[in-house]
Amino acid sequence: MKLSEEARKARNSYQNEWRRKNPDKIKQYIESYWERKAAELKSGETLEEKVFRLHAEGLSLREIAVKTGINHVKVSRILKA
Repeated sequence: MKLSEEARKARNSYQNEWRRKNPDKIKQYIESYWERKAAELKSGETLEEKVFRLHAEGLSLREIAVKTGINHVKVSRILKA
């Protein structure tokens, strides 16, 4: 996606302001990300592989989301990709 210079500056400004207002969400996201990465390394199974395995077992998107620690929308996107 190619943004105009003005649109890119507006997006960056908005994102910077959001980050300043939501440091707890940023911290929570980073911690969650690294917990998932550590689990991947320990199990030897990537997030995508785990999602496909759980889906093959018949779990719903929301159940997979709870087990993997990600949003059900992300689960859906992984399965569609």
